[in-house]
Amino acid sequence: MAQQSVEELSAKLAEHRRNLQSVEQLLLTKAGDDTLIALRNDLLTVIDLTQNLLNVRTKHEQGGTPTAPRVLRNWAVGDRCLARWSEDNQWYSARITSIVDDKYDVIFLDYGNTEAGLSAKALRPEREVALTDLEVGMKLSAIYEQDGLFYNAEVQSIEDDGTITVFFTDYNHPGQVTVDHVKLSAASRKRAASEMTRGASEPVPEKPVIPDALKILPGDSEVQKKAKRARIKAIKSTHRFKKMDDQTQTKKSSWQAFQSNAIQKGALKKESMFRSPDTVDGRVGVVGSGQGMTEYSKVYLGKKVQSSTPT
Repeated sequence: MAQQSVEELSAKLAEHRRNLQSVEQLLLTKAGDDTLIALRNDLLTVIDLTQNLLNVRTKHEQGGTPTAPRVLRNWAVGDRCLARWSEDNQWYSARITSIVDDKYDVIFLDYGNTEAGLSAKALRPEREVALTDLEVGMKLSAIYEQDGLFYNAEVQSIEDDGTITVFFTDYNHPGQVTVDHVKLSAASRKRAASEMTRGASEPVPEKPVIPDALKILPGDSEVQKKAKRARIKAIKSTHRFKKMDDQTQTKKSSWQAFQSNAIQKGALKKESMFRSPDTVDGRVGVVGSGQGMTEYSKVYLGKKVQSSTPT
């Protein structure tokens, strides 16, 4: 089989991302569908592996004879990304507003700054957020519909259709967004990572825990009843998403245990065909081409110029 070029890998990566977007859209109308959730997880794995292989191939080509600059991803107008700001060479959340002759104009979504004529090397994919990463009360950044910029917010509820109700904490303003319009704060990312490492040591309870303070009392006004019902609904919704994630992790652990036992008994001899290559000439999908996953350094966003206030 011929070795895949950077262009071929970039095209495959773009196709996998388009497929992931389609699955995410279906999950908005079919929340909790096990088949779609499994497909989404598979696509995320393939995207990571393809990106790693693309990085290896790019480094290999750059280390050889000089070549013309290559576009590592097929970006489109409207795509979210991380873009490097020329004044400090740091990476910030951005959206592509124009593409002309392989040059990209972007708007930085934290403070509204713009930059024109960026090369593909100044753009990176941004970490994608899943609904299962979120929970009621979590602090994050959400895009305000009126100006398309990020502001500090807190999750108030997560609906069955994927709609997220947030409260913009700096300006006491409510709003509704979708999962592609939020990003986790550094604290939330650390918390999510910590929860993942705990794994099965803290199983999700079979039923959601409703605090006594939310019980509807005979003396409650209609406003109080409505507020309590909304809070209870949000707790149940968050619990449902956690159960979905817990079930997915349980299935994954069961499969890994099965593989481990089978290998010990000699039943399974083959390596995973989705391992990354041992060498720059290895290929995903070819047994014996495995190596560790590429590690990425964390990106911490810096402050530039304060943007306007939501109204």
